[in-house]
Amino acid sequence: MGLCWAGRHRTCARSYQRNERDRRRRREWHVRFGSPLESGYYLGALPAFLEAQRAINVFSLAHLSMNLDLFLVRLPRLQPEFPFFRPDGLGMSVLVTSPGLLYALRAPFRDPRAAGLGITFVLVLVPNLLYYGGGWLQMGYRYALDAIPFAIALAGMAAARRGLPWWAKALIAFGVAVGIGSVYWAYNLK
Repeated sequence: MGLCWAGRHRTCARSYQRNERDRRRRREWHVRFGSPLESGYYLGALPAFLEAQRAINVFSLAHLSMNLDLFLVRLPRLQPEFPFFRPDGLGMSVLVTSPGLLYALRAPFRDPRAAGLGITFVLVLVPNLLYYGGGWLQMGYRYALDAIPFAIALAGMAAARRGLPWWAKALIAFGVAVGIGSVYWAYNLK
């Protein structure tokens, strides 16, 4: 306060304005969404099929089959013109986009670190599989990204112990090719 009276009025005024603006923002957050518990997420507009999914509940066993399909089964659609495949914007099987992760199944699960990584992978993935939406316009299964670092670590443990066989290298190369193709799709998906 003494600085304000010592000829530094602009500094004080800016500080006061900044503090007032911060106080106003905190009040507006509550007013803007109508409740301190609402983040605004439920207020967003969704396509009708996702609105129906969300109406069931945000997290539900009812969403498990759709998310398992997106995570493990969903393939790109065939089309007659180049590039002959078209990804589904909701997601695509991790077995197509990142098949090299299958090598994680060769991890030494008797090692407590590998067992811990495997358990963590499952614990992180399960809530994502129960979530109502698989994402929108991305390659692969969006919510698998939370769990994939643990699968990568498991694959690394398997490679450190057993080496990387030719078929694992081929799976990794296929995943890289799909990733390169995804750059094309990202700019040409209509």
